[in-house]
Amino acid sequence: MYFDKMYQLNPADFKLLGYAIVLSDFIDIENRSDYDNDVIMCNDTGRCQHCNKRIKHHVAIENTANGDVIAVGFDCYNETFVHGSTRELNLHRARKAADRKWENAVKRQAVRDFRQQHVSFFDMLDNYTGRNNFVEDIRQKSQVYILSDKQMDAVKAAIAKEEEWKESQPKLVAAPTGKIAFSGFVKSIKWVENRYGGTLKMMVLTDDLYKVWVSVPSKLGQVEIGDKVEMTAYLSPSDDPTLAWGKLRA
Repeated sequence: MYFDKMYQLNPADFKLLGYAIVLSDFIDIENRSDYDNDVIMCNDTGRCQHCNKRIKHHVAIENTANGDVIAVGFDCYNETFVHGSTRELNLHRARKAADRKWENAVKRQAVRDFRQQHVSFFDMLDNYTGRNNFVEDIRQKSQVYILSDKQMDAVKAAIAKEEEWKESQPKLVAAPTGKIAFSGFVKSIKWVENRYGGTLKMMVLTDDLYKVWVSVPSKLGQVEIGDKVEMTAYLSPSDDPTLAWGKLRA
């Protein structure tokens, strides 16, 4: 970029030359017939030479100290180069920073007030332990934004639906350990790589209402999700008391 250190910039060193439309990333400055006569030609790359953002319309300004003509975007020109001195520029930036700080403080207080007005809703939202991505997204946004009535209603409906689904699921019991014969339905199947190549694993929800993660025995042949299986395996406990790791051999 033309400006390596913005804090050394003195707006008084620059004067306005004119305005132009960036027609492409590469401009043939030798072929002036492609442009209006009042377009100021400069070292234009399709980016603002102050902030390096892409621009369509630019302002051509001249550095009176060395005669360089450069292109900057309208926002950068109005925010930086319209000021008469470095002091004025720094005062302008300080005022904007103070205004942003005040606006952010007002927004944070508004969010706190909103949460106080809906204590029961936010108690439910903050204590949510489910896995609904929508609810998680709204929970994060609620820390910095005021939620709409539609968002709050949607969260309530999503949590209620999840709770209803949980209630409809069978209550699992602690899985046993040791050599156990069990039967149940295959809930999931996954190929797992290992140093011997890999093995096909399955999650079985047993008839006794505990889960087993175990290799698919060859004697079962091809299994699919939903199949009823019967087998014997050596079970060991996992971090989840309702789930056991199964081995076909001790």
